[in-house]
Amino acid sequence: MSDKTEQLASQFEEANNDLLTLISGLSDEQWKKACPDEGWTVGVTAHHVAESLGTLAGLVQGVAAGAPVPPLTMDMLNEGNAEHAVRAVGVTRDETADLLRGNISTGAAAIRGLTDEQLEKKASLPMGEMTAAQIVEMIMTGHTQMHIGGIKAAAE
Repeated sequence: MSDKTEQLASQFEEANNDLLTLISGLSDEQWKKACPDEGWTVGVTAHHVAESLGTLAGLVQGVAAGAPVPPLTMDMLNEGNAEHAVRAVGVTRDETADLLRGNISTGAAAIRGLTDEQLEKKASLPMGEMTAAQIVEMIMTGHTQMHIGGIKAAAE
């Protein structure tokens, strides 16, 4: 494991453990409040992040291995997010926390398993061409940080 993979894995773990700490301290009332930017409840938003981490770990591993990324558009992402929001309406804090814990572990292991050379492999995504390292930084970590902001705003 290189210094770069350890740094990326540590940042990923920190952001997602921050989310875990945040949701663990919320009341039932806060769990059901709507996040201002997302329009989803705190519970659905937190579950969205937790569930996506497993998919993103697979994506970053695939990109790092040079595998082709299946065609994906922003419309497809938005449709998947909308479907998740319907499916996840009744998720509990405990279910979400368990899923998040498992996917933090999965994601961190995936990141730590990469070489510096693999981190530089590129793929075309709906947001443009990205390296595996950028996927970790901007999506696996940044996505969580963005939604933490929405959850905090709703919980106030």
